[in-house]
Amino acid sequence: MLGGLFNPVHNGHLALAAAVRDQGGFDQVLLIPAYISPGKQVDYTASVQDRLAMLSLATANTPSIGVDDCEVSREGISWSIDTLRDLTLRYSSHLSSPVAMVIGQDHAATFLSWKEAENIARDFIIIIAQRPPYEPVAFPYPHITVNNPPVEVSSSEIRRAIREGGSWEFFVPKSVEQYILEHGLYAS
Repeated sequence: MLGGLFNPVHNGHLALAAAVRDQGGFDQVLLIPAYISPGKQVDYTASVQDRLAMLSLATANTPSIGVDDCEVSREGISWSIDTLRDLTLRYSSHLSSPVAMVIGQDHAATFLSWKEAENIARDFIIIIAQRPPYEPVAFPYPHITVNNPPVEVSSSEIRRAIREGGSWEFFVPKSVEQYILEHGLYAS
């Protein structure tokens, strides 16, 4: 699972999902948008319906990268432990190993403060993705580090560029660009 706000989904998210799939030998990588991300207040947040629609458009032609709306359906704060347990329960007949969770290097540094961090580390596979500035992070639990392509873009930079009239369209799939324009997302 690769969770986040996906506000909006961008090419870096998709490249990371593909790298995790290919390097980890996974049949499926699920992008899971948070309903409310713990501790993260974001300006210009698109509605959950818009974020789900953009994710669906972005993954439409890649069957091995899918979208799961479990956190949106649960509403409230999206705790990773709850999502991991939910995925394990729903997909148990298809799993040959524990569910794996992708986190960025930036989140690895604060992992110990996560809800039930010890249980996550004990019961699930943790995959750490490289994020700029690509500095190693001491992580006390077993994990896999994925060698994902360096796509230096963030959703917040895309939102800012849209608000300020800058260039942003090359950082998202064409279908997501069209959706953002058609629905007037992130404009001031």
